[in-house]
Amino acid sequence: MNTKVVPYLLALTLLLPWVTWAEGDNDTEGLKRVWTSSATTEVTPPNTLHTFAAQEMAVLNWGTEPHQVGLDKVPGNNFGPQSLTIDQTGTLYLLDSANQRVSVLNTTGQPVLSIPVASKGASDLCIVDENHLYLLFREDKVVISQNWAGEINNFYPIITEMFPVGIQCHGELGLIVEAADGNSYLVSKAGTIGDQIEADNRTSLMFKGWLRGNRAFFLERQNGSQGMILVHNYVDNTDREISVTGKVGSLETLNLAGTDQVGNIYLSVEELVSDSLLVKQKVFRFLRKYTADGQLVGEVNLPYSLYALTTKDLVVTSAGEVFQALPLKDNLEIVKWEVAETAFRMLSGTGRQLSQKLFSYVERQDDDFYPSEGIGDISERMERSLTTLALDGPITRTQVIQNAKNYANASFSVGKTNVTTGTYDKSIARNVISAVTSSGNYTGAFYKWGGFNTIAEISTGLTNGKFAGDINAVGNSASSLAVGVDCSGFVSRIWELSSKRGTGNLPDLSTRITYNDLKPGDILNRSSDHVMVFSTRDSSGNYLVYESSATGWKVALNQRSAAYVGSYTPYRYTKILDELSVFDLWVKAAPIYAGLKGGFDAQFKLKNNTQVTVVAKVAMAIHDASGKFVSDMINVSSTIAPGGSSQTGKVVVDSPTPAGQYKVVAKVSTKQDSQRRDIWEELASAPFTVLPSLGVVDLWVKSGTPIYAGAKGGFDAQFKLKNLSNQSIVVPKVAMAIHDANGMFVKDMKVSVSVSLKPGEFYQMPKTAVDSPTIAGGYKVVAKVSWKTDTQGKDIWEEIASAWFTVTK
Repeated sequence: MNTKVVPYLLALTLLLPWVTWAEGDNDTEGLKRVWTSSATTEVTPPNTLHTFAAQEMAVLNWGTEPHQVGLDKVPGNNFGPQSLTIDQTGTLYLLDSANQRVSVLNTTGQPVLSIPVASKGASDLCIVDENHLYLLFREDKVVISQNWAGEINNFYPIITEMFPVGIQCHGELGLIVEAADGNSYLVSKAGTIGDQIEADNRTSLMFKGWLRGNRAFFLERQNGSQGMILVHNYVDNTDREISVTGKVGSLETLNLAGTDQVGNIYLSVEELVSDSLLVKQKVFRFLRKYTADGQLVGEVNLPYSLYALTTKDLVVTSAGEVFQALPLKDNLEIVKWEVAETAFRMLSGTGRQLSQKLFSYVERQDDDFYPSEGIGDISERMERSLTTLALDGPITRTQVIQNAKNYANASFSVGKTNVTTGTYDKSIARNVISAVTSSGNYTGAFYKWGGFNTIAEISTGLTNGKFAGDINAVGNSASSLAVGVDCSGFVSRIWELSSKRGTGNLPDLSTRITYNDLKPGDILNRSSDHVMVFSTRDSSGNYLVYESSATGWKVALNQRSAAYVGSYTPYRYTKILDELSVFDLWVKAAPIYAGLKGGFDAQFKLKNNTQVTVVAKVAMAIHDASGKFVSDMINVSSTIAPGGSSQTGKVVVDSPTPAGQYKVVAKVSTKQDSQRRDIWEELASAPFTVLPSLGVVDLWVKSGTPIYAGAKGGFDAQFKLKNLSNQSIVVPKVAMAIHDANGMFVKDMKVSVSVSLKPGEFYQMPKTAVDSPTIAGGYKVVAKVSWKTDTQGKDIWEEIASAWFTVTK
C-alpha cells in the first residue's frame, strides 16, 4: 500500500458518522417575469455577488467522424456524451459513449486525441495518468481500468445495493466510487467496491461525503426551502456547515460541480418556480460559487438541455473556470464560464444570440424523440383497461418496489441463439434486434418493445431459444420471438395488473399528484412516450427511478434531474397501499393559543395493511407552515400485527409559539440510513391555527423632547401586556428592550420574571428610564416574551410589539 494513503485511512477509520416545468424563453426579462408572477418574492442580488460570463469554446457536430460526438436516438430518450472531466494539467476529457471513445480536448475545446473505450455503456470516467483511466458502468455496477489503447487492465465489481453516481481518481486514495446516498467507497484488497470495512484489519472503506483534495463534501437537500453542505477538512479535522437556500423558488437539487485551488466551492442548484403545483411550473438551474468558509459570492442562471441525457456536464478547473457540455439539437456546445465582476447575475457579456442558443432546449419537443411503445398497442389496451381494473387487487408500496428490484436484479444466462442483430418476424412484418450483442450472464430484465413478460417467462423463453429482448422500436406490435418488458409493461407487472396497460391509460387507473407528494411505487408518466417508477430522492435531491428503458436496454435504477423529471406527470395507482396507514387523526378543535402549558393535543390510529408483523418507530410531530420540524409530541416503538392497528392515545403538549399556521404530522420509520439515522415517512397530516395568547396595548415611548445620544436617564418607555386567551397564563419572562434600525439587540430596559395573567387580565410593565443609546439614529422599543430556552439554556425571545424613536446627537 502507498504509505501516503495511511494518514487518510486512519482519519477515515476514526471518523464518526456526521451527527414544464420548462416554458417560454430564458432571457433576463423572462426570469424577472417568473419571479414577479410566482408566489416567491423577487430576489435582489446583493452588490457583492458577482456573476459568470459564458464563452463558446467549441461546437461539435453530432456524428461518428473524428472531431464529432455521438448521439444515440432511442425510445424515450436521446443520449449524448455522458461525462466531462479534467486532469491536473487542465486537459478536458469528454466521454463519448455513443461512439465508444473518450475525446481529449485542448484548452480551446477542440478534440486533439481519441481514446477507444471497451464498451458503449460507460457513464463516468476519471483520469489516472497519461496512459490509464477508470470507467464506471453504472447499469452493470462495475468499474473497469484500461489504458489509452483501449486495453482493459482490471474489473472492480460493485457488490452491494449501493447506487453509484460517479467516480473520482484521488491522488492518495486512488479510485473512489461516489454513491447516491452521499457516501464514498474505496476499493477493497479483494478488488471489490461496496464494503464498509476491510475484513482483515477493520480499516474503513466507506466515508461520508465526496472527496475533493483533502476535504469531503456531503450535500443534503433537507426540504424545499433549505439544503446543507457539510464540509470535513482532513488536514485540521474540522467540520463546517454551509446553508443552501432557494432564491427564486423551491430548492430541488444541489450537486457538487467542483472546487478550485483556493478552496472555493461550485454548486449546480435546481429550483422550481410554480404558479400552481399542477398547472404551470418551471425549473431554473444556477451555478453558485461559495468561499471555503461558506459565503455565497457568485451566481449565474445556468442553461440546461432536455434534448439528450448526460450524467455529468460540469467540471471546474483549479483556476475556477467552469466548463459545461451542453447537448443541443444541432450540436454539442462546450461552454466556458468565467467570473465577471458585476452584481447582475444573468448571462453577461455574451450577447443575446448566444444566450438564446444556450437556452434553446429547456422544454422537451416530442417530435425529436422516438416513443417507447406502439400507438396501436396503446389503443387496444385502453379499451380493456377499465373493464379489467376490478380484477386487480390492492398492493403495498413495499411489494411494488420489491417487484421492481426483482426485475432490476434478475440474472439471466444468454446463449448464442438468444442474440440477433436482425431476425425477420413475418407475423408483425419487421426485424427483431436483441437487447444484447453477445452471449454471457446478464443482470436486469431485457427491454422488449411491447413486452409484458414475467421474470420466469423471460428465463423460460431464453431456455427455449427466444431472443433476449427486442430493441427495434418500430411498428405497433410486440414480437413473440423475444422476451422482456417495455416501460409500461414493466409498470404493469410490478403493480401486479392482470393485463398490460400503456402510458396512455395508466393514468386511468391512477390519481394525479404533485411532485412533492411522490412516494415509492408512484409513477412519472408521459402519455404515448415513457413511464418511470419513483423510488426515492437521493441526498442531493435527484430522483431515483426504476424503468425499462434504452439506458442499458434493460430494467435498472437510474438517477434523473429535477429538470428531466419535470417533463413527466406524477400519478398514484388507486389501489396502492402504504404498509402503515393513518386513520382517525384528531386535532384539538378549540381555540389554540401560543405558548400555553398543555395547550394542544392530538391523536391518531395506525393500521398495518400487510400480512406480516411490522415493527416501526411511530411519531407524532408538529411542523410549521413551510414543513419545517418544530417538535415531537410522541416518539415510540410499536409492533403491529398483520391487519392490526395501534393507537397513540391522546397526547397533550404545550402549544407552539409564535402564533401562526402549523400541522400535526403522523410519521413512521422502519429503516435507517447508512449513518444510522431514522428515515421518516410522513403518512398523514392535519393543519391547525395557533392564535396569539398575548397582546400589547398602550406601548408608550418618550416624546415631545429630543432624545440625545448617551444622555443619563435620557429615555423611558412602558407598555401593558394583555392575556388574549381563555386560560390563565404564566409567562416565564417579559422584557422591554432597545433594538437598532436593523433589528439588532442593543440592551434590555427591564426584564420581569414569571408573570401570571388570568384571561383578559393586564400586566403593567412599569415606566422605565434608562440611558439613551450612544449613537444617533433610528431605534425601536421592543416588547417581547420568552416561553422557553434553547439547548444552551439561553432565552428564546418572541417580539410582541414595537415602537420607533429617534436619537439625535
